[in-house]
Amino acid sequence: MALILIVDDSLDSLVSLSDLIQTNGHQCRISASWKAALDQLFIESFDIIICEYVMEEGNALWFWDHLKSLQISSQFHIMSEDAQLKDKVFLTNPLISFCLKPVQWDDLSRTLNQQI
Repeated sequence: MALILIVDDSLDSLVSLSDLIQTNGHQCRISASWKAALDQLFIESFDIIICEYVMEEGNALWFWDHLKSLQISSQFHIMSEDAQLKDKVFLTNPLISFCLKPVQWDDLSRTLNQQI
């Protein structure tokens, strides 16, 4: 069982993804902003961080770089509705995984199992 942090500025996405993850046996926390996510990361360690690519604060790759500068070593997973973004993400960093929104459990489960 993994402890997962979900970061998304859409409350609907946070709730539905959190329910999906918990129903499948993992624990999770949610955050509606990167600032709040960083606050949580100073309190608790997470196995995986799942982050929406586009948020008001900027893109998820900026957040990833910030996490690395703080030496936070959680696995990082980006989700987006933009299918073309996958190639951009992997060209930037092959250690970051990606899935399309709306998230399908089979796709996310496969990715999580590879990262845990």
